[in-house]
Amino acid sequence: MYTIETHEPLYTMAITGEKGDMLVAALGQGNLIVFGMELKNQIDIINEAHLQPVIKVISLGKLANKYFATRCAEGHVNVWSATTHPDKLFTIEHIDREET
Repeated sequence: MYTIETHEPLYTMAITGEKGDMLVAALGQGNLIVFGMELKNQIDIINEAHLQPVIKVISLGKLANKYFATRCAEGHVNVWSATTHPDKLFTIEHIDREET
């Protein structure tokens, strides 16, 4: 058991990484915080990962958990590398928007 203490609202989280050794949590106004599961330590903070609160974090299991995705309240999806210092690989804007 472990308690995560934050100074902003915590919206969602997911375990990711090839070894299931990272916890990515969404907090505040679009920020992400990355924790190491083994040492239970904070690894990285990604400020302004989205401009709106992140409402979903998922590990991409079909890709061996090497990546994770985040979705914000505006419907933008970012795909990240599941490393100790995640890099944003690409964005899909307004994923729910109907094609016209």
